[in-house]
Amino acid sequence: MNSKNTILPLISYFFFLLLFENCLSFDNRNLKKIIYPAKSDEPGFQAGIGEINSDYFEKWCKIHCAKLKNSLAQNENLILEIKVRMDATETPESSRKISQARAESLRKVMNQKGIELSKTVAIPDLDFKNIIGKDKFDPDNRRASFRLIEKN
Repeated sequence: MNSKNTILPLISYFFFLLLFENCLSFDNRNLKKIIYPAKSDEPGFQAGIGEINSDYFEKWCKIHCAKLKNSLAQNENLILEIKVRMDATETPESSRKISQARAESLRKVMNQKGIELSKTVAIPDLDFKNIIGKDKFDPDNRRASFRLIEKN
């Protein structure tokens, strides 16, 4: 067997991996722009409550759910990670519980809008080091972010 016949499939394989990784990175860069709630002055989450604001979600979903659904449709081996951050107004004991409840709440209402539960995962984010608002107590820190990850 000549070396060209051996090298060409390897080059093609690595090109495919590079292309796939770049597509995933590109999709995640676009998804990084999607947050819930979309603006800090919008009522996505209330302090101390695990459920989302369903009236606000309806408005938000009209703008963003189709984009999330399209991102998932491009590859069956990807799932959507829903990660909910907290502000520091909650006690450490309740932060994990409320953050997880908010992520699950978003996951369930997104399912009602056609995004399969099997294509999503809810993750609490309790890292108060990455401050989004003025300080760790700012309600701007109370938000959900989305990214595509590979199924395990």
